[in-house]
Amino acid sequence: MVESLTMELAALVAGLCEAAVVGDPATEVSGLAYHTGAVRPGSLFFCVPGLKADGHDFASQAVTAGASALVCERRLPAEVTQVIVPSVRRAMALMAARYYGDPSGALRVAGVTGTNGKTTTAHLLASIFTAAGLRPALLGTVVNRIGGREEPVQLTTAESCDLQAMLRAMVESGDLSCAMEVSSHALVLERTVGIHFAAVVFTNLTRDHLDFHGDIESYFAAKRRLFVSEGTCHEHAVQRQGEAVAVVNVGDTYGRRLAAECRPLYGDDLWTYRIAEEGPAQRPVASETRAANSHGVVDPVEDDTPATAVARDIALAVDGTQFTLVVPSLNLESRV
Repeated sequence: MVESLTMELAALVAGLCEAAVVGDPATEVSGLAYHTGAVRPGSLFFCVPGLKADGHDFASQAVTAGASALVCERRLPAEVTQVIVPSVRRAMALMAARYYGDPSGALRVAGVTGTNGKTTTAHLLASIFTAAGLRPALLGTVVNRIGGREEPVQLTTAESCDLQAMLRAMVESGDLSCAMEVSSHALVLERTVGIHFAAVVFTNLTRDHLDFHGDIESYFAAKRRLFVSEGTCHEHAVQRQGEAVAVVNVGDTYGRRLAAECRPLYGDDLWTYRIAEEGPAQRPVASETRAANSHGVVDPVEDDTPATAVARDIALAVDGTQFTLVVPSLNLESRV
């Protein structure tokens, strides 16, 4: 468990866009809360607008419970210091990162998003990190693992205050990396804003969660947020060439769209992959490939979608999956 910290409100607000402090910026903050049950004396309470309730309506309860300041989107009739911002959710994510000492900057965080495959991919990444000597934490749908201890999961991607606290706990427990599932809900609700991702992965997109997103284009736009900055001061902390690797499935229609957008942003730090179409097993030869960046692009004749890596000759068994991984100038017999 992360120990309680005490900071001046001004230090948490510094760098926030369009934030106005009404009251004393030297107010001490000794905890973060976004629901009244978590408020303790000295807590900074975030008035988060929810899908069913609005945190602004509970501000007075938070103050009664001991909140020393509020973060809100409009001035409230409360006798405590208030920070008025355009988006409480964005502010909460960025202020939580600062409160906990920007912990993701001390980790190698890989974020995985997509309709299907997030859990499998995150677990495989954790296994790879272990083999590389990068003791991993894991944040996912099935289980969270921090400092070697497994914990139950409430949300695929936790609220930003909880998420930053978990990242801090990873650092304090000696973890060096983190494989993290990132849900589309979390991206829309800005829970991952301010996290430094060393790698971001897109698996696929199918028609799901449309009750929340409304339509498939909005769903895609949510996934896209992990990769492509909107150019504001609230962007995710990676989005520039040389700062993170993007890995995108171009066997997926939306993956091809995403890869096209990522290419000028990530340059040679964009890696693409796909599964070869069904057909005769054959190794690509030099005439069947063409280069597109310093990694090369594999382009077997039976499928004209270029990719950095192609999986083919896939054989499923009860004890694992065997396949050939085709990368430039090399075929790797693989088993997972």
